[in-house]
Amino acid sequence: MEKLIKSTRIPSLRRLFENFGASDSFFDGPLFNREIQVPAVNIKENKKSFEIEVAAPGFEKEDFKLYVANNIITITAEHKKEEQDEKDGYIRKEFSSEAFTRSFSLPDNVSEEKIKAKYDKGMLRLKLEKSYTTEPERKSIAVH
Repeated sequence: MEKLIKSTRIPSLRRLFENFGASDSFFDGPLFNREIQVPAVNIKENKKSFEIEVAAPGFEKEDFKLYVANNIITITAEHKKEEQDEKDGYIRKEFSSEAFTRSFSLPDNVSEEKIKAKYDKGMLRLKLEKSYTTEPERKSIAVH
């Protein structure tokens, strides 16, 4: 079949069949490229708290939902956009949607009641206050 494809006089059709099935390159175009984007995160520990910064430009503060369960904090965000344009008998309607979910295990010394979140200029900032600032007392256990 390779000789048949190379002798074809329609180069664009030949390229389509050469690439089809050989790899996923047929689906790499902008129409099919839908990678899940996970925002970059910075985590910093201070003496009295932990700080989490999530880079999420293009969202509004209403797009975020945060909750804590089983010592895990989960951040979800979803932003939908719809545009419609009618001009000279043509109608254009476009939809876009962005969403992500990130979860983090909370250290034992974080007070769930004192978690604060603020979204400003594309950055979601969480402050997780520690319930104690010194190391908890440790008890040695003898191995027998």
